[in-house]
Parts: sequence; structure tokens; C-alpha cells
Amino acid sequence: LETESVYFQLKPFTLFHQRPVYPQLRLTEPRLLLQRSEDGRVNWAFLTEGQEQGKLPRIRELEIEDGRLSYRAPGTDTHLTADISQEDNVAQAARAAAGDPYAFHLDGEGTLRGQQVTFSAAAGPLLTAILDREGDLKPYPVRGELQLDQATAAVEGTLGRPPSLTRLELDFTLEGPGLARLVKLTGFTVPDLPAGRITGHLVRNQQRWALEELDGQLGQLALAGQAELAREENRLEVDLSLGEATLQAQGRVENLLEPGGIDLTFQVSVPDYPAIAKLFGLPPGELRSYRVEGQLIRDQRRWGLRQLEGRLNQASIGGHAVLARAEDRLEVDLSVGEATLKAQGRLESLPLAGADLEFTLEVPNPASIEQLLQALPLVSFPLPSFAPYRISGRLVHQQQTYTLEELDGTIGSLALDGRATVEMARPIQARGELSLGDSDLSGQLRMDPSGPRPTIRGELSSQTLVVEQLAGLLGRRPGNGGGGVIPSMPIYSPLLRRFDAQLSYRADTLRAAGIAAGNLELQLDLQDGRLQLQPLALSLLEGRLRTVADLQGSQAPVTGSIEVDADGFPLEPFLAGSRLAGKVTGQLYARAELQGRGTTLEGYLAQADGPAALYLRQGRVDKELINKLGLDPLELFTARPEAMVELECAAARFDLTDGTLNLERLVVVSPELTVNGSGSVDLASGRLDLTLDPRAQQPGLLELTGTAQVSGTLSDPRVNPGVDISVAPEGAREGCPQPGGFVGQVAEG
Repeated sequence: LETESVYFQLKPFTLFHQRPVYPQLRLTEPRLLLQRSEDGRVNWAFLTEGQEQGKLPRIRELEIEDGRLSYRAPGTDTHLTADISQEDNVAQAARAAAGDPYAFHLDGEGTLRGQQVTFSAAAGPLLTAILDREGDLKPYPVRGELQLDQATAAVEGTLGRPPSLTRLELDFTLEGPGLARLVKLTGFTVPDLPAGRITGHLVRNQQRWALEELDGQLGQLALAGQAELAREENRLEVDLSLGEATLQAQGRVENLLEPGGIDLTFQVSVPDYPAIAKLFGLPPGELRSYRVEGQLIRDQRRWGLRQLEGRLNQASIGGHAVLARAEDRLEVDLSVGEATLKAQGRLESLPLAGADLEFTLEVPNPASIEQLLQALPLVSFPLPSFAPYRISGRLVHQQQTYTLEELDGTIGSLALDGRATVEMARPIQARGELSLGDSDLSGQLRMDPSGPRPTIRGELSSQTLVVEQLAGLLGRRPGNGGGGVIPSMPIYSPLLRRFDAQLSYRADTLRAAGIAAGNLELQLDLQDGRLQLQPLALSLLEGRLRTVADLQGSQAPVTGSIEVDADGFPLEPFLAGSRLAGKVTGQLYARAELQGRGTTLEGYLAQADGPAALYLRQGRVDKELINKLGLDPLELFTARPEAMVELECAAARFDLTDGTLNLERLVVVSPELTVNGSGSVDLASGRLDLTLDPRAQQPGLLELTGTAQVSGTLSDPRVNPGVDISVAPEGAREGCPQPGGFVGQVAEG
């Protein structure tokens, strides 16, 4: 404490007493510095100690002129300064007579927990009003206001006995945008909050703390509730509501911050999660509601979550988890719907210093779990649909290395085994080897978290990749695919703008439809949301399939170009796992140059523009498929008993405009029949509007005259033959176009 001048009156005989008496004390331009060191020590402890021991002097009248108060707490990045003043007794008496008890005034600014604030406060007479002349405790009036940008916190009420604050009653108001930053000033961190207004009454009476009459509005949701902590009984009770969501907790709490006893039962109910997600700016996913209840325990030896039960959407959850700190042992047994996770083993400390855990994950109904995970706000990207699986293994952690070893299990009917290691250095590095059925995968990935976005680089490879087993992995049996003709595969994810990537993949041997000859190469580049495949190249026997894509995915929907070029590619692997597998065979020639937009492949094609051509050579079509199309009269033109109808060629050239395929030419040629066609296909709805004109290939055979109309959808076509039968004339035969010239016209424009 420093001061320009000091004036005081003293009763000299009181110097021989324990507490000297000063009838008057006046400080001019005092400079007072209060400090809290990083280890928590303060330089005003003598005030509390002196008050408790009855050694502070009695000051009858205190006057402060042009004072300055500074507070420093480097450990919390706090540096505050304020102008202070206090009126003399005459002015105080005049204020009190007018109903104004505030004699001490303070106005300041500075940094509080790293944030710039301004503040003002007023209080009763400093020091002199803490105890009356008889020594009885008197309420000490205070009020204050703090401004953080556009957010305001205000309090008004009484303190029981500064500076110890064993009693207080304060009404408070928090108002404006940025309320989370106001709460952060108290040392607690909460999610971002929308603009709102919160009021309440805070009470402390020795060992009892209470938050009463909590009321207000956050965004569009009403807030209400109360909480009480009775330190003598170590009991906490909480009852809060936000909109339709509620939180209730009650039980024993010895110390919230230090290792001590906690035994709380709790219940959280959120019947309208989208409203809460919108309020806090969380991704809503598909989560509609949840309810969780259980028991949280903590003591010197363990943390535990017991009797956990509830629901996430329609999936039930249950289980328990216990961490025995003395033995460094973790035990987990959780269930979500039909899925279960069990783990046990060594876990040294949190944050994780070392671990050796054995685990088993069993998911008999992956579709429900995948929908649930997709619904959670933490999972904001498409998840593949796996077959039922059971995986067990061992997770070992030492220093910066995490190892997943002894991996064993099944996905569908395929056996899984392997190991993987992650080094949490800079850059983060992962490497591993996995096998699934007859397929395998190995390689390494590196992630650099520096820069505006994390960057992932890696090289992956397979010695063998079996297409049918991959279909089984994704929960589809070969030849029994999904119902849609065009897959609704996601091509957009928020992840596209969350990281950059440069990845390569090569499969040395590709097996599909029983053919074990070929390879696959993929180069992927993702930069600032722009995804490029340069290219995806697939070779099988003497055929080749090449795809180049350039898609801008920084925001939905994805926009950009896709080019596909097939040259004599066997159709069997292309249809592996679909409803047409085994029903259509041949060599595929194709070219497409498309520009489109969408969040799924189906949506992209439904809005795409560009030319395309398909040519099937040496093809065969299942008779059953022809019958299902309603073209039964075609059987008149083949005397062969085989189940497959031979095709010399099938060719289609079309222009795609706003998702509608406009056929420029359609021709199907068999030894007995030629079919020409025209019309359109709406890819958005799958609607068909085609006209087919069948003609006999050889003179003297019976011939269909007239046209057949094809309607319905791609997945359910309907044919109205509308034809008559007659004898084909001389010179009726029509040949196939050349595949190179037919498909090449797309590139020529």
C-alpha cells in the first residue's frame, strides 16, 4: 500500500488495548496492490487472520480520495486495475437517509482469465460496516456489473463477513450474446451458448451453498431449476430444465475438484435433441431423443459408472464401467441395442500413461448400430453398412505408441486377423497388416496436424482383393444386391473440408466373378475440399476400366466432373454383387463425360449433364430376365434350349440433360433378332419411356411388326408388346456397329 498523504485521529489510550481505535482515517491517492501467486498464496491473508483473531483496529470513519486498486493473478492470466473512492460519514449518512447504502465505489478494466473486461461496483462503507460497534455481524450491501463485449453480468445483494464470505445472498443476471465466455470467467468451461438472459439467487450460509430461482431464456428455450450443496452432509441436489430437456442428480459429494467421495444418482432426459443441438450449434445427425440414468461413484481408489440404462432413439443402452486406481485396472461391460462391448485390463492413469486391455466387440445387427452412430453428433460422416461382426483383440499403449494386436474375429462369414500400430509423434504415423477372408490390406499412413487442416498421406496395397468378399463385408451377398439400380452411395461428407489427403492404393491381383487376373490402382488427392481421382484404373484380363473425377466438395452439394472409359472390360466383375450378376455377361465398351451436382451418386446422376455411350460385345442375357421384362415373344426367335440368349452386340448412345437420359440410338443384335429403340429415362425418379422396334435377322423367319412400349421404373420395368407376327422379307439382316467408332463419338463430341 502506498499513499500520497494520510490523515488520522487516534485515541491514544487504546494503543494499550488489543484493538486500537481510530475515530477518523483519510487516505489521499492511495495505491493498493493485491496479488495471488501461481501456487495460490495471497498478500491479504492478514486481513482474514486478523479479523478471526480480533486484532484489526477499529476505524470509525474511513475516507478515500482518488485511490487506485490493482489485482494481479498471473496463474489465471488476470490483471485488473480500478479507481476507488469512499465518502466521509456526513455524505454516507445523507445517502443512507435517501435509501442508498453504497459509500464505496469502484470502476475499472483489465484482463480477467485472458479476456478483456470493464467493470464497476459499489458497496457499503469499507471495513467499518463489517462489524457494528457491539461486534454483531451485519449484512454488507454490494452491487456490481461486468461487461464482456456485448455480454453483461450483474449482481446485487449482501455479504456476511468480507473478506471470508462465509455468508452471502446475491441476485444475479447474465444477459446478451457470448454467455459462455461470461461463464468461463468463473473457471468453468461450457459449450457455446446463444444470446439469452439468465437470472437467479445465490445463497451461502457457512457450509451450505444454494442456487435458487434459476430462470431465463437461452435462444428459444426456457431455462429453470435449482441446485444445493450442503457441505456438512456432503450432499448435492440438482434439478435443471432447458426446454423439454431435464437433468436431475442427487447424492454424496465430498469434493468436486479433489479426489474424494462422490456417489451420485443421475437422470438426463432429452426428448427433443434437435432443439438442443440447434441451441448449442451441434451437428444434429439423426438423433431424435435420449434418456440416460445411472450411478456415478468416485473415491480414493476408483471411478465407476454403475447401473447405466436408458435409450438412444429406439436403441436401449446399459452396462457399467469401473476404473480401480490402486490396481490400475479397468473393467467395461456396455450394451447398445444388440451390440456389446467388453474390455478389461491395465489402465495406468488418466490422461492415459499406459494400457494393456483385452476387448471383445460383438454386433449382430450392424444396420441399427450404424444408424445410431450416424445419429450421434460426434459422427458427421457416412458410415459403411457392414455384415454382422465379432472382433476381439488386445490394445497396448506404451509412451507414444498404441498397438492393436492379436486381432481376431469375423465379419459376416469372413475371418479377420491382423495388427496395427499408431505412433503419436509428429507427424502421427500408422501402419498395419489386415486380412479378411482371401483379401488383405497393408501399408502406412502419416498425418501432419499442422497447417490450416490436418494432412494425411499414405500408401496402401493388397496382394489379393476379392470383389465378392468385399460385397459380403458390406452386408451384401454376391448376386443379391440392393433394390435400387443406381446406388445411393454418399459422395459428400463434411470431412472433405476438414482435412487434406494424398493417398495411393494398389491391388496386385483382383479376383471377381471367379476371374483371378487383373489389378487395381488408385491415386486420390484431396485439397481444400477438392477431391480428385487421377485415376482409378482397373485391368482385368484384356479389358480396362478407367475413371477420372474432379469434384469440389467444400460444401454440399458436391459439384464437378466424372469421366468413365471402358475398353473391352468384362461385365461380370462390374455387376458382381448386384441383382444382374450372372444374368448378363459380355465385354463392355463405354465412355461418359458428365458434369453434375449432388450429395450421393444417385443424386449426382439425377442432375448430371453430358454425353455417354455403352457397347456390349459377345453378350449373353438370361431368358428369365427377358421374361421378367415382358418380352416373351422374343422366345419365338430362338430354338435353343439354353437358359441364356446370345447377343452379338447391344449398344446405346445418349445425352444426359438435367438427369434425363435421352437416347440418340439404341440397338440390340442377336443371331435371330435386331431391336432398335428410342426414348428417355428419368434418373431422378427411375421412370422409363422407351419405344422398341424388333425385326427378324433372317428372311423367312417369323417377324414381330410394330413397336413395344416400355414404362415403369428402372427397378420395375413394364412392357406392352403391341406387336404382330409376320414373315420377315429378304435382306432383313442388320449388323453391329464397331465398338471403337460407336463409343468414340462421345469423345469427338
